[in-house]
Amino acid sequence: MDNPVEHVASDTAGSVTSGSRLLKWYQGCLNHHEDCRPIFDSSYRPSRLLDLRQAPSEPVKLVAFDGEDLESSSPAYATLSHCWGSSQPLRLLTTNIEQLKEGIPRDTIPRVFSEAIDVCWHLGLRYLWIDSLCILQDSVEDWVRESQLMGMIYSRAMINIGATGSTNCNGSLFNTAQEAPSVGLVAWEGVDDIKYVVVENDIEWSKSFMDQPLLRRAWVMQERLLATRMIHFAQSQLVWECRTTAATEAYPVRVPEALWPFHNRRNRFWGAEFTEDDGAWSVLVGEYSKCELTFSKDKLVALSGLVTALEATGLTRGRYWAGMWEADLPYCLLWTRGAIDPSQQEASRPSAYRAPSWSWASLNHPIWTAWASGSAESPLVSHWGVKEEKGPSSSASLLLHYPVSIHLKGPLVQVEIQVKGPRVEAIGRGIERVQGVSYSIARIVKKRSTIDFRDDFWDDAWNDVVFDDFDETNLIKKTWGAPIYECEEWIEDADDDMRLLGLLLEEVEHGTFRRIGAFSIGHLPDRQALKRLAARTYTII
Repeated sequence: MDNPVEHVASDTAGSVTSGSRLLKWYQGCLNHHEDCRPIFDSSYRPSRLLDLRQAPSEPVKLVAFDGEDLESSSPAYATLSHCWGSSQPLRLLTTNIEQLKEGIPRDTIPRVFSEAIDVCWHLGLRYLWIDSLCILQDSVEDWVRESQLMGMIYSRAMINIGATGSTNCNGSLFNTAQEAPSVGLVAWEGVDDIKYVVVENDIEWSKSFMDQPLLRRAWVMQERLLATRMIHFAQSQLVWECRTTAATEAYPVRVPEALWPFHNRRNRFWGAEFTEDDGAWSVLVGEYSKCELTFSKDKLVALSGLVTALEATGLTRGRYWAGMWEADLPYCLLWTRGAIDPSQQEASRPSAYRAPSWSWASLNHPIWTAWASGSAESPLVSHWGVKEEKGPSSSASLLLHYPVSIHLKGPLVQVEIQVKGPRVEAIGRGIERVQGVSYSIARIVKKRSTIDFRDDFWDDAWNDVVFDDFDETNLIKKTWGAPIYECEEWIEDADDDMRLLGLLLEEVEHGTFRRIGAFSIGHLPDRQALKRLAARTYTII
């Protein structure tokens, strides 16, 4: 492990004058990292790029590859990840495209963009791709077409520049809002002066890094995963990420793995293990669901570039529907609404259709995926299939979320829900807080009998219900339970450690249902009761 005390961080987070660290990381990656090769054909080029010209003082020109000749048919370029913020950045529009092709004076370019140009010059790159200046912002057709190319654009770039600490394009890459690590001299009698650095607690710093403005954006999740190399201009220091290593100014060679779980996560995607890893995607969508979107409709679109890249490399888990992979069915259906944060709005579904109710993408809330990965367990669903409605053969159809339904064959029974009491969440060090109301299944209603969780039949059953949203009418709806699988779980002082996991559904028409939540039942004294539940075929929309 590198000793951070041996390295003195720069005065600001990556000023160009102290850019030797960045240049060393960049050149070291280009020259020595075999795993940091482009995913796609190196001859690829985006539809448009910003030409930074031969001298920093020259106007920047928008170059559209519609017949214009360049010095290189596949120019080396960088990309920029940035926060738009409440102030609109300089944008490419149908009304100013010709003007931007003529040239953009440097003094009219937002500060973050201008500093990204300086970084490109420092690295010897003449071309730069910025979403707001390389995609027509007033053309749905152009936006949809370019959105489908995000996988190519970011993975083919030489480096992705992250304005990680800035809230909008008028901020700065070289953020000095936080003081750099303090440098001091210590003198003891008979001992030469010792130079040391006072550094922030490593674990706390890695947590605060993940909470910086850029990393709260949903679109940036796929940009980080797609980019072969990324340099973060964070609020206190430079952070380097590539497919081989992660480094910071405090750890300039390599960040300890325990401090940088994202590095291990990205490597799980770009290797054969992704096709065999039952948990990689569910972990990703759990983290992704916590991120922010300016437009709710983009929830699936903002991951489409990553999906395209995985499909192009053959690293898939079967077909992909509404944020889920075929190989993860039926277990991935068992996502649940995440814990309630007082700073967040209550969970809800979008007013306009975005995804089927069985997909995590149908909910405006962080989700929890601990129940949703169980390929080694015992499925109670014997058959499943997905039907996708086809839309018009237009690139704009990507924006129109066409219905997708899933057909299952397995147990399906009517259930009654009861209020169990206040839901209490542990928040650490023995401190708890009440987070709304908790629910459980009161009984299973059958034609000739009732499985009552309050009588002697399953009186020891530990069960929990998590509704997807906070619609109070859920308690009076005719509710159905669809067991999906059993899994082993250690339960103290229990003779049986099996847990039953399933979906809560409401019937919208005969045989067709909509998901309203999920349930978990543990410590089942009579497991044979499951086998006595008749299987039927049903559809969830």
